[in-house]
Amino acid sequence: MPDYWLTVGAVAVIAALTSAIVTVWGVSRPIKHKAVIEERQNWRQAIRELIPKFVNEEDEAARNEIRNAIVLRLNPYKDQSALDLLGEYATTPSAELAGPLVAHFQAMLKLEWQRAKREAGLFPWGAGWRAALSVRWQKWRSAKRDARATVAP
Repeated sequence: MPDYWLTVGAVAVIAALTSAIVTVWGVSRPIKHKAVIEERQNWRQAIRELIPKFVNEEDEAARNEIRNAIVLRLNPYKDQSALDLLGEYATTPSAELAGPLVAHFQAMLKLEWQRAKREAGLFPWGAGWRAALSVRWQKWRSAKRDARATVAP
């Protein structure tokens, strides 16, 4: 009989600890996610506003100032190609360089939006790779649809 009560007590303690952990996680997760999601929204909005200003700016000093504002919002370890495109366009602005620059940031914003949607969902784990997979899938579907449109009579 003492084994029975020991088992019941152990199960009760484990249930209480599990309940406490789930409760703390459930309460703290929305607060953290709300702050992160709002910051990311502000980041995306700033990039959306700065890139057109950068591309359309005629004055070199103002263009460099906008470039610096964009660079400060990027991760120097992950966004090296974006930094290279910005530097190249800042030194020699042209329509040929503007297209790839805008396309790169458009893809970056799309990936970030997909990541934010995944992280805000019920299962935030692996949001980065799931977002990248989603973007690749959308590109593939779009290319397939475009191929069908060009073949259709």
